[in-house]
Amino acid sequence: MLGTRIQVLSAIHEYQESLRKIKKKVQTMLHGSAAFVRTLNLCINEEEDLDLMNLSRIISHPHMFIQPVDAITLQEKSWKEINNI
Repeated sequence: MLGTRIQVLSAIHEYQESLRKIKKKVQTMLHGSAAFVRTLNLCINEEEDLDLMNLSRIISHPHMFIQPVDAITLQEKSWKEINNI
């Protein structure tokens, strides 16, 4: 009877210890994500930082943005569209 009780208490202790480890990992992850959110909010609040992020995005993914067109090309395209009507 005493041996069984000791085994049960030992199992409970191991279970509690594993839960403590999991809790510590979760807390570490939460602190890391909170720090990330704070940093992101600081960046978003700075207009210059947002501009730099957009420039980086334009450089890395130019196909996702409208490319600038000179005035002459726009005029030629407009004349062609008008003449096709």
